[in-house]
Amino acid sequence: MITPEIRELQVFLALVKTGSFSAAAQQLGVTQPAVSAQILKLEQMIGIPLFYRSPEGTSITEQGLALVPLVEDIVKEHTDLLRRAAYWKRSQTKQVKIWTDGSRMAQDARKFSQEAGAGPAGEAWQELENGVDWLQALRNLDTDIVLAGSFLKAADIPGIKTAIIRQQRGVTIAWNPTYYVFNRGTFSLTDAISSTTILPADSLAIGFRDFLAQWCKSVYGLALEEVIDCRSEPDAVNACKQGLGVMIFPGDGEERMKLGQSGLQSVRAFEFILPKAFTFGIRFRADEQNPQILKTVARLTEKLGKPG
Repeated sequence: MITPEIRELQVFLALVKTGSFSAAAQQLGVTQPAVSAQILKLEQMIGIPLFYRSPEGTSITEQGLALVPLVEDIVKEHTDLLRRAAYWKRSQTKQVKIWTDGSRMAQDARKFSQEAGAGPAGEAWQELENGVDWLQALRNLDTDIVLAGSFLKAADIPGIKTAIIRQQRGVTIAWNPTYYVFNRGTFSLTDAISSTTILPADSLAIGFRDFLAQWCKSVYGLALEEVIDCRSEPDAVNACKQGLGVMIFPGDGEERMKLGQSGLQSVRAFEFILPKAFTFGIRFRADEQNPQILKTVARLTEKLGKPG
């Protein structure tokens, strides 16, 4: 019995999702003829047409549409199998995969680990890529530990545990007085959002931008028009120093980002109503049983939890 290859099924789903051979090729990083050849091979193998081709474009047939849920299940099972195999291999070789956000605390943790040596475990450190859902990545076994910040309860989901390293109140708003003339005594959030705002990307403080946008809309009737997303705290501070906008970060940005040394002026807001606004923590699976991962979490927690 001849069965389709997993790559052909992946190409099929890409074409279903994008709706055109050229877009599917771009998504998969291959040529358009390669996509056409894979789809033709799949159609010949199963004996039914999956797509209509015409000068106006591509559309899926009824038979093809009926196959979508089944193909999705097969591709998901294949992907999950690869993830479980990679996790098993890491456990056998005592490897621990660690992702970090772009915060100073995360970089300090990485520096500490490299200076101390990996010990009995080999640690593979990697900074979070833009747009990566690290909560889902933890669930899916794509990584073992994530050092990252979050706003309020955005990262509190079933199955993920957090070793809290810092928990801070309110919001910090900072600006370069050379470019912005604000009165610290009468400053309000509307002063900041009337300018370009420098905000943490979701990889740096998950949930913050959505909250701020909703707050500004519901309380002030204003939208965040121009936003600079920053994946790291140093990038945000540098953008603020260059006068590119007003920086708004959750928690005590003055302490975390050493704003006193940067020449920026800043104010704190919402400290009373948001006593646990920002949390930086070590995130890992709640049901984790790999002793090497648990030892790494404990070691990092012990080190990062110490002041200074």
